[in-house]
Amino acid sequence: AAVEKRYLIDTGRIVLRGFSMGGAGAWNIALHHPDRWVAAEIGAGTWSNRASLPGLPPYQLATLRIWENMEQWALNVFNLPLAGHDGDHDTQTPSLPPPPAGMPHRGQLESSLRTKAQLVKEGFELEGDADFQRMKGTPAIFLISKDTGHGTSSLVRERLDAFLKEWGDRGQTSPDHIRFVTYTTRYNRDYWVTIDALEKHYERAEVDALRMDGGRRFEIKTRNITRLTFRETGQAHDLQIDDRHITTKSSPEIMLEKTGAGWRITPARQNGPHKTHALQGPIDDAFLDPFILVRPTGKPWNEAVNNQTLRTLARFDKLYAKWFRAHPRIVDDKDLTGADISKFHVVLFGDPGSNPWIAKVTAKLPIHWTRESLTLGDKKYSAAENFPAMIYPNPLNPQRYVVLNTGMTFEERGYRGDYGMPMLGDYAVLKATSSDTPEVVTAGLFDEQWR
Repeated sequence: AAVEKRYLIDTGRIVLRGFSMGGAGAWNIALHHPDRWVAAEIGAGTWSNRASLPGLPPYQLATLRIWENMEQWALNVFNLPLAGHDGDHDTQTPSLPPPPAGMPHRGQLESSLRTKAQLVKEGFELEGDADFQRMKGTPAIFLISKDTGHGTSSLVRERLDAFLKEWGDRGQTSPDHIRFVTYTTRYNRDYWVTIDALEKHYERAEVDALRMDGGRRFEIKTRNITRLTFRETGQAHDLQIDDRHITTKSSPEIMLEKTGAGWRITPARQNGPHKTHALQGPIDDAFLDPFILVRPTGKPWNEAVNNQTLRTLARFDKLYAKWFRAHPRIVDDKDLTGADISKFHVVLFGDPGSNPWIAKVTAKLPIHWTRESLTLGDKKYSAAENFPAMIYPNPLNPQRYVVLNTGMTFEERGYRGDYGMPMLGDYAVLKATSSDTPEVVTAGLFDEQWR
């Protein structure tokens, strides 16, 4: 969008390219957003492997499926012309953390090899020589630069340029057959299909949608999905979705919802809180969009808790400025406006005594917080030293988040890598300490209705 303000851009001919660290990012950008690009060329790229670490709690392992299992998103090349490549003698670290000493690997060529292997598992077939293979049934190709380290041979460069030119000259067109996989509603769109709600986040969700007879008929198969939107349906008449046949009037957009009785056409809005695009967590999701931090200025219920939240705020401001080269927006509680609540995800620090905005929202959050105690679910904690950190649709503006008492939850080293691992999920109870970082008492994920 920033480039489009300055240059005349043909949005149907945007190419994504990345190599090495850029390749690591490009794998994720391409497979999360497969309909944004006329083609993608991705060389090498470190593969995240933190799911192999011992002792990670379930809520951390679950959120790793947003970013760190990218080979399992490989199906999203179904309509994306993607070229994966690297040298056959690459000795760069293939994954973070690296493989155990002595375990054989192909360096950062592993990223292409793993993606290719996953597509074979999905039922596609390879054709061609080992150094230049096409994945039948998709527009994806995989190349290996012979006798080359962490780089690209002149032959492969020539082939890559020809591939990008071929697809760039064609330009993007809306496909009649879409196959798309996701693990979160944050990344939920592929051309005319949008996944609006899942049965369970961080488990594989898949849609296979076929448009026929000039857009009059649709055949759709789903997995782990409860709500879908279809666009480009101006001629639609018959929908076959899983085991349900639906006759519909033509409309530019059709929304479907899965109930106990099966799929049905549904209105645009759902009743009650529910996880949907950009309102699904975890806590760190709030910091992908514009946000504002709110500093408490009132008299706290408990000094130890309030002082800890102030140190948490100061630490987040410091780390954000150090690694992202900008201070986040911070206002005192008395200076937060209705316009701010409309525009931003609101991140509140303090307790209901020190921050009046926390007092306003807590009655509609799934917690009970008094001067004496904090209750979350069926567990009660002393409010003298314990406090909540959490994310939830803002009761004052349900189109945005409210976050309590935390910035981004990952460790400082996460600011310097390609992905900061969420440490707290959707919620946590934290215990005040004498340091800048509180102790985690418990943490976890809300369900699909934010319970």
